Amino acid sequence: MSRKKQEEKRSKRKKFLPRIIRSIVAIVLLSALILGIIIVVDKVSKMDSVSVSESVGSVLKSRSVDISKDGSKFILGGLLKRLTDRITSNSNSSILTDNGSSSTRNDNKNILYKVCIISDIHQDTTNLSKALEKVTDSSCMLLFVIGDLTNYGDVITLSSIKTILVNSGIKDFYVIPGDHDLAQSVNTNNFNNVFGSDYHFVKFADVRFLMLDNSANYTPVDKDQIAWMEKNIEIADFVVLSQPLYVENLNAPFNSIYMGSSKTPPDSADLKEKQEIVKNQGVSILDLIRNTNNVKAIISGEHHRSSEVIDPVRSSLKHCVIGAVTSTVNDYPQNIIQSSRFSVLTIYEDKSYFMEDVSID
Repeated sequence: MSRKKQEEKRSKRKKFLPRIIRSIVAIVLLSALILGIIIVVDKVSKMDSVSVSESVGSVLKSRSVDISKDGSKFILGGLLKRLTDRITSNSNSSILTDNGSSSTRNDNKNILYKVCIISDIHQDTTNLSKALEKVTDSSCMLLFVIGDLTNYGDVITLSSIKTILVNSGIKDFYVIPGDHDLAQSVNTNNFNNVFGSDYHFVKFADVRFLMLDNSANYTPVDKDQIAWMEKNIEIADFVVLSQPLYVENLNAPFNSIYMGSSKTPPDSADLKEKQEIVKNQGVSILDLIRNTNNVKAIISGEHHRSSEVIDPVRSSLKHCVIGAVTSTVNDYPQNIIQSSRFSVLTIYEDKSYFMEDVSID
């Protein structure tokens, strides 16, 4: 064999060996990945949807993962949706609470009527239309829309949302703004121009709802609205708010999202002072509600995730947060937190109640 052929043969052997090694490594990694997926799926199947969402969110945050690249956010969103839908498929008639318990339906009681409550639309008109179709089919007598209808609170978008609500055929609906709905006007002017008042007292079949606008992060609720609340709180059965008042028993990050909070600390002493005023007012409002015996639940939005906890001061009072209608949150899939949904409040003749989630998809 010539020297040239021998060198060519040695060269082929040198190139072939790395290929074999790379193939072996690839097979090992693929096997590990498959095993990991099997383990994760097994664990996830034993978790509730809240745990799934929080676990994924923690991993993304700790690893600084940007799921917006290469369309992976849609893959992850779809995977989470399939997992959470499978987990919650047998619990469509209850809300999972942070401590793992759930509200229970009482079929032995006579239903007085139902109220549908939607939150955090964020101008997702497609999901809003889907939600309203389900609202129409749910036999709800009232519809409450409790904040963040839009992203920036411009009149054009607020008006478009109102048009959809009006055209839905639902006659009795009441709307309060969220902090996003104040963004452009930096107050309730745009919202009031489209929807009228930003707070309501609703009495229907001898059940009374006090709907309060506490959406501004740096501006306290005005004196007129507080005086109005103080006048009516003693006869209210439910208080409906833009933002929660009590979050201490919720898991992170939801235990830091409440009236007077913000994603980032105020960048000036003036804003910090204003924020403290709003926080203190939230405490005062909660104390006012706790000191009444009639109010059964405080219902709010903002979290993009439904939850229900018992008040630690008055056990007959519950704090209920409504999930989000929108399909996205800050350009990420809403499914990372929880699948898109709204809530139905069933009120019985004895004025007891049951809150349940209705999935939009």
